[in-house]
Amino acid sequence: MAVPSRPISEIARSLSPSEIVDLFREAHFPADRAQLVDYARDHFASADLLAVLDSIPAGIYHSPAQILNAISALAG
Repeated sequence: MAVPSRPISEIARSLSPSEIVDLFREAHFPADRAQLVDYARDHFASADLLAVLDSIPAGIYHSPAQILNAISALAG
């Protein structure tokens, strides 16, 4: 994955929560970080969102809300 041009925290703050929820509305859960990144890439997510997803903690996510919480933690 390409190195983002801005800090991950800045990118995370700029993302739209509603767009993230919409993107993952049809995703299959539970899913780990790699599966989330692959799903987002397959659904044409922005490079910024892919970089942020690649930076969330490893683990199993059960809903778009958990993804948002992980992204919020990165935003600081």
